Amino acid sequence: MILANYHTHTTRCNHAMGTEREYIETAISEGFKILGFSDHTPQPYPAGYWSGIRMDMSELYDYTDTLVKLRDEYRDEIKILIGFEVEYTRKYFEPLLRELEKYPLDYIIQGQHYIEKQPAHSCVFKHE
Repeated sequence: MILANYHTHTTRCNHAMGTEREYIETAISEGFKILGFSDHTPQPYPAGYWSGIRMDMSELYDYTDTLVKLRDEYRDEIKILIGFEVEYTRKYFEPLLRELEKYPLDYIIQGQHYIEKQPAHSCVFKHE
């Protein structure tokens, strides 16, 4: 039986469906003890650049605020962790970490999907 999941995205990444509450309630009903949200971290890209696979920097507060409130609401049923799936790029990594320090995060994980050609990414895998 799987008791924990540390890699859960929200709709803010532009490729997941369902609400945070739906994920939490499903995890509880399936017997999970820990549910970690690790949505694709935003990147401090130049103004006007939009990524189709991650939230915008302006969504950081709503992401963490929503999860803090749900963590409190469900504290007696499941442990909710707040994190991000982060990619390393020389140009954006340090500014990103400085921004993330402002929020109540439990962890970050690396998920390197792109090689450094920021902000116009070169994907390391192909969609068929």
